[in-house]
Amino acid sequence: MGRIFATLFLLMLPTGALMAQTAPTPFDDKFHQLDQILPAPNDYRTASGAPGPRYWQQRADYNIAVEINERSHVLSGSEDITYTNNSPDTLPYLWVQLDQNRFRADSLSNLSSQPRSTEKLSYGSVRLELERDFGGGHNIHFVKDAAGDDLPFTIVDTLMRIDLPRPLAPGQRVQFSIDWDYIIAEGKLFRARSGWEHFEEDDNDIHAIAQWFPRMAAYTDA
Repeated sequence: MGRIFATLFLLMLPTGALMAQTAPTPFDDKFHQLDQILPAPNDYRTASGAPGPRYWQQRADYNIAVEINERSHVLSGSEDITYTNNSPDTLPYLWVQLDQNRFRADSLSNLSSQPRSTEKLSYGSVRLELERDFGGGHNIHFVKDAAGDDLPFTIVDTLMRIDLPRPLAPGQRVQFSIDWDYIIAEGKLFRARSGWEHFEEDDNDIHAIAQWFPRMAAYTDA
C-alpha cells in the first residue's frame, strides 16, 4: 500500500516540480584558467583593464546644426565629422550608429517583439500597435566627403557603414558630412528615452531628446 501511495503522489505532482527536483546543479569549475575570466595583459591594456603603454583611443569631432519643427515633431540636422584613426589598424570603412532606427517598423527590435495577447488590451496598448509604423527612424539624405562628393553607405538596422574612397591609415584623419531628419517618437506612448509629450493644460509640447544624431560607433582594442 505504501508503494502504491508513493507512486500516485508522484503522478499528482506538477511537471515543473519534478523538473525542479531533477534539474542538474550548475557545474562550478574551481580550476578555471585566469584567461577564461580576465583577458590576458598586453601592450594596450594591463591585466586589470587599465590603459597600457601603447593604449589608443579613436577621436571624433562633431560640428552639428539642428532644428526641431514643434508642429510636425520632425528633427532635422546636418553634421560635419572629423574622425582621427589613432588605432594601429587601417580602416577601409567606418561605422556610424543610427539609434533612432529602433523606431522603424522593420527594425529588429519591432520584428523580434513578442505579440501581445488580444484577449485584454488597454487603450495605450492599442494605440501603441496602431502607431508602431509612425514613420520613425533616420532618413539619411546624403553622406559626403570634404570635397562634397557622395560617399557610398549601407544601413542595417541601427548601424550605417560608410565606405571610404581610400583606406584610413593609422594616424590619418578623414572629414565627411551627414544630412538627416527623423520624426520624434511620442515618448509617453513608446516609453522611450527620447520623445515628445503634449500638455493639455497649456496646449504645449515638450521635447526631451537623447541619442538623436548619427554618431561614430566605438572602435576599440577589445
